[in-house]
Amino acid sequence: MTRLRTAWMPALILTLLAAPAEARRVRVEVIKKISLKQSDGPPSFTCTRRLRLLDRGRLLLLGKGLRKEQATFHLMKVTDRSVIRVAAPIRAFFAAHAGRFPDAGPWRNYRVEDLLYYDTTAGQAGVLLRERRRGSDQRRLYLRWDLNKKKILGARVLGRRTAAFPYVYVRPIGYAPKLKELYLQVTHGPPRGEQVRKLSVLALRDGKAREVMSRQVRRTVSRGPFYDAERNRALLVEYAERGAADPPPRGYLVPLSKGGGATLSMKIPLTTYGVSFSRDGKTVRAYSSQTGKLWVLRAKDGKRLRRVKVGKRGHALGRPFGGALLLVRNKGLLFLREGRLRKMQFVKSARLYPGFSHVEGSLVTPRLTAIKNRRTLHVLAFRRVD
Repeated sequence: MTRLRTAWMPALILTLLAAPAEARRVRVEVIKKISLKQSDGPPSFTCTRRLRLLDRGRLLLLGKGLRKEQATFHLMKVTDRSVIRVAAPIRAFFAAHAGRFPDAGPWRNYRVEDLLYYDTTAGQAGVLLRERRRGSDQRRLYLRWDLNKKKILGARVLGRRTAAFPYVYVRPIGYAPKLKELYLQVTHGPPRGEQVRKLSVLALRDGKAREVMSRQVRRTVSRGPFYDAERNRALLVEYAERGAADPPPRGYLVPLSKGGGATLSMKIPLTTYGVSFSRDGKTVRAYSSQTGKLWVLRAKDGKRLRRVKVGKRGHALGRPFGGALLLVRNKGLLFLREGRLRKMQFVKSARLYPGFSHVEGSLVTPRLTAIKNRRTLHVLAFRRVD
């Protein structure tokens, strides 16, 4: 297997040119290609399921190490084009707190799941662990990591399995640097054959937890969550495919700041794979990969304002530059004029890379657009064509 090494990686150069409201055609160029194939190392590597920006948009999370190196994370700097590895001092924390953390047990009973956030400006980060012993509570643990002191300051149980909810899933929503708060989606799943799930959102700050919302839902919440950093809110989406029984899937627009208001429940399309918030915050665009339609929903009450056919089998939706909306489909890139949602142009995947294309986990932001085609990463640059 190919190892992930800093030396052979080409330079990361991202050029994003701002475009007017009526954006012109753009030229798309692949400026970096990275292999994300698993490597048993050292350094070992396995890629992340979904690309995410960390450290206030300065780092791209590529993946983590395996086995003895599972506390090591591989990240790419957006600015200076270098690839770095950071190691969380988890083993040292368990060794120093053996028997003192609430029934944690030895380090070998846990597996590192994710780097939840990483903020070098504030000097703090968070790591998710999963208990893996058979017959155990299979808890999910949050470790608070002080980057300046280079130590884990504490741990908190985020969820545990019970007879009523034997499965627990934790997904990062986002991080608000001004508030220094981390937001997580926690789902407690039911036994096989039952439907009712418990869906919660937690806010973590300085080791303290605040429950933002909690409710019971009847569908899995396996896509997203989708974070609106400008307004510190998130859309959590239920997942349902064509032919599923009523009721239709719902989306939950959750204000994350303390005192931010009530959660809004709204009807969303089947298989909502991509979500983008408008620049003024008044609408939410939700994309169905199965039907190929893009819904425009009013943020204040969830009313559907428009429904536009844009094509099936897409996996990411976002604003790559001013005046444009980009849908990343397996077949290629569809650029839309953001206001009217009219087609600007379509770029086939074959023009960017040869062969098979399945772009689940891709990322579209004004700072970085990266296409994740299974185990290969393509970083794109856009230039306006006069």
